[in-house]
Amino acid sequence: MKKSWLLAAALLGAAGVSALEVSDNFTGGKFSGDWQKIVALGAKDLAFAENPSGGVKISGFTAENLKKINIVSYERKVENISGDFAAGFTLNFDLKDAAFMGIVSLQALGDDNKVIAECGLLDSWIAQGALAYGVVKPTPKTKRKGKNRLKNSGEAVFAMERSGNKYTFSCNGSVMYDFLADADTITKFRLQFQHSRYKGNDKLPPSHFGTFEVKNVQIKTFDRAAKVSAKAADNFWNDWRMVSVSGASGLNSKFQNGVLAIEGFTGTPQKVGAAEVVMERKLEPCSGDFTAAIDMDWDQISKAAMGEVVLQVLDNNGKVLVEGGLHDTWVAGAAQALGSIGEERAKTMFAMPFKAGGKLLIERRNGEYTVRIRDWKFIVGKGSDAPAAALRLIYSKRGYAGNAKKNIPPAHEINVYIREIAFCPGVAPLPPPRKPARTTWKHTKPIIWYWAGPDMSEEFAKELAAAGFNVAFGKNMFDLDIMHKYGIRGMLWMPGDPRKPADAVKLKCWLESVRFHPALLGVSCGDEPGYGKRMLKAQARVNFMKENAPEVLHFNNMYPMGASNMQFFGENRGLDKMEAYAAHIEDYCTRLTPQLLSYDAYHLRVNGDSANFFNNQAVIRKAALQRNIPSMNIVQACSWRPIHRIPTAAEYRYLAYSSLAYGSQGLSCYVYSWRGHRGGMRDYATQKTTHLYEEAKTLNRAFVAIATELMDLKSIAAYHTGTIPFGVEVLPENGIFQLEPKLENKPQGTVAPSYDNNIANNASKVLPRITGYVLGYFGKNNKATHVLVVNIDYKDAVSTTLTAPGNLERFDALKGTWSKLGSSKVKVDLPPGGGLLFRLEGSAE
Repeated sequence: MKKSWLLAAALLGAAGVSALEVSDNFTGGKFSGDWQKIVALGAKDLAFAENPSGGVKISGFTAENLKKINIVSYERKVENISGDFAAGFTLNFDLKDAAFMGIVSLQALGDDNKVIAECGLLDSWIAQGALAYGVVKPTPKTKRKGKNRLKNSGEAVFAMERSGNKYTFSCNGSVMYDFLADADTITKFRLQFQHSRYKGNDKLPPSHFGTFEVKNVQIKTFDRAAKVSAKAADNFWNDWRMVSVSGASGLNSKFQNGVLAIEGFTGTPQKVGAAEVVMERKLEPCSGDFTAAIDMDWDQISKAAMGEVVLQVLDNNGKVLVEGGLHDTWVAGAAQALGSIGEERAKTMFAMPFKAGGKLLIERRNGEYTVRIRDWKFIVGKGSDAPAAALRLIYSKRGYAGNAKKNIPPAHEINVYIREIAFCPGVAPLPPPRKPARTTWKHTKPIIWYWAGPDMSEEFAKELAAAGFNVAFGKNMFDLDIMHKYGIRGMLWMPGDPRKPADAVKLKCWLESVRFHPALLGVSCGDEPGYGKRMLKAQARVNFMKENAPEVLHFNNMYPMGASNMQFFGENRGLDKMEAYAAHIEDYCTRLTPQLLSYDAYHLRVNGDSANFFNNQAVIRKAALQRNIPSMNIVQACSWRPIHRIPTAAEYRYLAYSSLAYGSQGLSCYVYSWRGHRGGMRDYATQKTTHLYEEAKTLNRAFVAIATELMDLKSIAAYHTGTIPFGVEVLPENGIFQLEPKLENKPQGTVAPSYDNNIANNASKVLPRITGYVLGYFGKNNKATHVLVVNIDYKDAVSTTLTAPGNLERFDALKGTWSKLGSSKVKVDLPPGGGLLFRLEGSAE
């Protein structure tokens, strides 16, 4: 490569986009001279067998001082790999029978000989059969666990990839694991063969080694090269020229530790005026494939930045072939990811974090352009095949003086810190295609979530995790990275409309970037889509998810019973409340095929409680059971209108335990923190956590513990005794779980406690709080074995006695343990709104 191809701050000493590409096939029958033997333990060497067809065939060890565990390794040094890479090998294996014990692996190591990543074939005990496995940064105590079970003989292709700080392991094209870890520098690769000796016993045969053939070891690096030096950064502008400047005299920039920091403009007011600087650098024309890159961090500072940072590739006539970067058009909103092909700038639609970084790549491969950061593609499509002749860097700010009445601050610049700008001919080899671990989404863990909260950040993730929230909203893979660090799963908003062809192309790119992320739970396809355009858009999004990522949850939240016929259907159909809601549920479920039935009902008023809270739960429970899907309740945690009150800690506890009794597998609060709302988990005005957050620290963990115990059981009934709300089931005399002394059942409304559907007398009313209990029956094969007893009085603590047809066990939700009570009668003491879970002794066997 000629030096004229390089920018002064990029790719010094590199040979191209792939600084390293190794493909060793070992055609000589033994490992080539680049692989050096390292005897680790026991054996002298490997026993090589003749193999005219190619590859290295190994039949065992040559004995020296064989021990319980014997290891022989071969190593190959490589150029330092500090960025993205892919490595793998093909293994033909014959374990002979089920008595092989050992490991055959490819390992990536650092200078300190510590393993950074490894994958291969594993059998940790005889008679089990081999497993494929992958692991990141194991320690001597790490227990390697396999996932994909292999036959006793066959061929397996193992691969490990690193993109940013995400490691992916696959076998035969099927992804096994995704991990997030630091991208440590790799200096060598090791092929390791291990055999664990076992002499056998009366039931198990002695262990033995297998026969293995290793071939086609692949090691490739992607879009990485030498690090930028301070000297190179000092010369950054020497090969560039300023082609235009407006609203300023130049850039406020400095070089430090190999980084070019741009923190605004010189010669212009920093808070109001618009400004722009455009820099260009000529290239030796490149008519084929190419890669351009800008490696940078950015900081929008207090969410009030307006402007852009864009890298463009130009042709000989100065026309834009392709561009990528950050683009922000309004204060208080996150910058958008910009990716456009050709002169006409495409509409932005993907939100970027306020503060993050990475290498943005612009590639042309066989006439098709891709703009991406890591494996997130902003745009893919055909474009001009004209030679690339120049790079252009645009740094701009939009002028906005702010609005004191609306509390909108004046605009300011985006701070950007550039480590590298690069251009070179050629593109990195495409990584192997990935396959999902499963074909459909499956509910595996109870959900603790929120609605309407701050943007994802390290601070917010820590706050969520401390209170036991395990699901959060996000927008992109950067948000998912943060969530994963704190054990939180992510629900991402779908940012576009797949019915629009241009949006559909971008959405596929966006979905592929997050689809395999270990933190991803699902994609939100629309909130409360009642009818018309909203429903059609939600339906299109759901269908898009089914077609492109069926293993990812497609999520919608539906209206509560309190919504109007106009909200359900866009017209008054002459239906009463129950008929209308039943029709809405049927239409909702038919069109959107929900995998998680979610709704929101906020009934805590200043002058009492809306009377349809429990009836709404009863209807949702029935709909979820009919479709064999889990349900989730979004409950009130704030006030946003004069008629609503902020719940107390006991009221929030009552909402949570009532939801559990009705079979809910998820609890979400409205809101966490949002403008125009009082209360929530974090007060929006003061940005301090509230009394509900303190209650959630215990309540959320209890909810998860109880819901986990009930996950594999069926909700058989939710019975009330005491004050009976409209439209619920009354505890029957022959129910196997009873309370003593029996309570007198009284209607909450004006009619007898039954299945009465008189809306006028009941559900539309705002009434005083109810007292009594709800008993959630759970079990299998329609036989109740578990009962959750809930005090639905959120003012006073209560005591009662639970009776059952056999001895009972009680669940400690904070410890996650069961204790035998040795009696069929047990005293139950419950705080306001609290609950306790019991089961019949022996029912867990």
